[in-house]
Amino acid sequence: IEAKEKVQQLRKQVKDGCAALLREASPLLNGTLSEELRSQAPLAEALVNLALAYYQAWQQAKRRRRLLEFADLEHYALALLRDEQLGVAESLRQRFFEILVDEYQDINEVQESLLELLSNGENRFMVGDIKQSIYRFRLAEPSLFLRRFAAYGRGEGGRRIDLNRNFRSQSAVLAGVNFVFSRLMCGGNLEINYDEAAMLHCGRPELPQEPVELLIIDKAAVRSSNGLPTLTDGEAVLDENDDVNSANDLAGWSEKTQTAKLEDDLLEEMQTAEMEANLLAAKIREQQAQGRSLSDMVILLRAVRGWAPIFSQILRAQEIACVADGFDDFLSLPEVQVVHSLLAVLDNPRQNIPLTAVLHSPLVGLSLAELADLRILCKNLPPEFAHPCLYDGLLQSHDGRLLAFAQNLQDWRRRSLELGVAELLEYLYNATALPELLGSLPGGALRRGSLRELQRLAGEYDAAGGVGLGRFLQFLAAGNKANGSKRQQSAMGGGLDAVRLMSIHKSKGLEFPVVFVAGLGTAFNEEDFRQDILLHRSLGLAMRRVDLPGRRKYPTFGFNMITRKARWENLAESLRLLYVAMTRAENKLYLQYRELTREKTSIYISHRFASTRFCDRIVLLEDGKVTEVGSHEELMAKNGQYAYMFGVQAKYYQEDVKHEKE
Repeated sequence: IEAKEKVQQLRKQVKDGCAALLREASPLLNGTLSEELRSQAPLAEALVNLALAYYQAWQQAKRRRRLLEFADLEHYALALLRDEQLGVAESLRQRFFEILVDEYQDINEVQESLLELLSNGENRFMVGDIKQSIYRFRLAEPSLFLRRFAAYGRGEGGRRIDLNRNFRSQSAVLAGVNFVFSRLMCGGNLEINYDEAAMLHCGRPELPQEPVELLIIDKAAVRSSNGLPTLTDGEAVLDENDDVNSANDLAGWSEKTQTAKLEDDLLEEMQTAEMEANLLAAKIREQQAQGRSLSDMVILLRAVRGWAPIFSQILRAQEIACVADGFDDFLSLPEVQVVHSLLAVLDNPRQNIPLTAVLHSPLVGLSLAELADLRILCKNLPPEFAHPCLYDGLLQSHDGRLLAFAQNLQDWRRRSLELGVAELLEYLYNATALPELLGSLPGGALRRGSLRELQRLAGEYDAAGGVGLGRFLQFLAAGNKANGSKRQQSAMGGGLDAVRLMSIHKSKGLEFPVVFVAGLGTAFNEEDFRQDILLHRSLGLAMRRVDLPGRRKYPTFGFNMITRKARWENLAESLRLLYVAMTRAENKLYLQYRELTREKTSIYISHRFASTRFCDRIVLLEDGKVTEVGSHEELMAKNGQYAYMFGVQAKYYQEDVKHEKE
């Protein structure tokens, strides 16, 4: 019976796939493709003309202000090299004996053209791993690497050297990687064939093996626990207004169905994130029990935004220190929000949202019901209150807690005019015992550290001549955008023994003893395919067709072709992202190095400062000279160049990766 059901499922998949192909190809099969293209041509021409006009206006605006973008530098350089009359390319070509290119898998077409113009055809040495090409959204073109990879493998135009020995990870990790990707990366539309040449071989077989664990959460149970219908993959509950031929395309659904589906998906994803966070918290505790520090561990997510706040909240509640790179919002920490809201109220008490936050916080402790009663009181104030706010209700209330808070508020507002911000925070901390109060909650040490960091920032603001709470709040907001994650790290002290929450993109090039790859059950982001206009670098421009009399829109032949092609490309890139995530794990490499060299004198040379913590004596070389000598603890306490570089690398490259919508 089980075999019969599997055959029936496979038959249904093939049948549905063929039906979808026939439906999408109907304009080609029934001879209406030419008419469809003619009807779309004027719209496409108008869009192209609009884009050209915008580009020209944008270029003129930059020239007037004497500004250049990075893309301008690339294109102007390309124009110079292509101008044979100037002879720039020929002159430069003679100067370069060898052209070395790293991370070649992430090259784009403009960069490839620049290198071709600078090379004599025989002096390029390129290094890259196509399985780690994860920047297509930055216009990286993996096909450039793949063409050379295949040609050089045949001995055409160059020589290929396969570097497949891995000295980072222990053999069990690599066995897991090989097992997964030999079954997923199967060539064709997935672009990569994970064959023997691609498989990784362990360069450190003496390292002890630990198995790769796959943790599975029953998502159907998550849905049923909230009373939601259990849907099979790709299934949806449609109503009578939905286009049944567009079950995988939200644009074909009614607004009611779209809203319900998106709300259900969001709720399910939040519940799944909570379950994963709790499960990983238990695993982190297990690793700690085995002697590993929190800084040895990282949780990798495809997209930090959305999941990081949930993970951070749950881990911190269980007193597991964590820093969410990319979720760079220091001001979002609960303890910081309390003080930030209090300062906003001191600056202007007629702000309802900050005042509500303060009243609901441990400073006053109003329940939601009591806040609602206070709001009702505001609405029932006499007519002389032309525009009553929550502060007016506070002053008219007879609640003892509110009366005491109102008196304190007046005193604190007066002091805010006399004291610097750092002194004011010191006074508020003492008057409210807020550090002690918040410190008694789960994750108390982290919360107290955040309050100290806020006071330190206030000291910076005062020292720079800053005046006024309003400007200090602006100072916090501006600094938070650039350094929010750094603020969290600083709050935890220089040692930074904390689990990292990091996007897979930011983890590239890094390595960690213990890696947790989370969020593997989330659906691929296909928001782009729900738009009305699609653009593909090789297939061109396509739009949905609008049927005004029928008041509906539907995908055209070109739109369907671009969607299919782009979906395959996204799937291929998603596999490469998973590969990058799984190959970040070194699993005891540095811990075992200490064991392997016990009772021996060993010189360990590394540019990764995170790997020097176990060394008894560290010598820092800069410009060929010894600049600092000591143990890790001594050099960190010295707060010199070593401490600075260790801090920089501990941030795991804080450059802004804007590709968060995945």
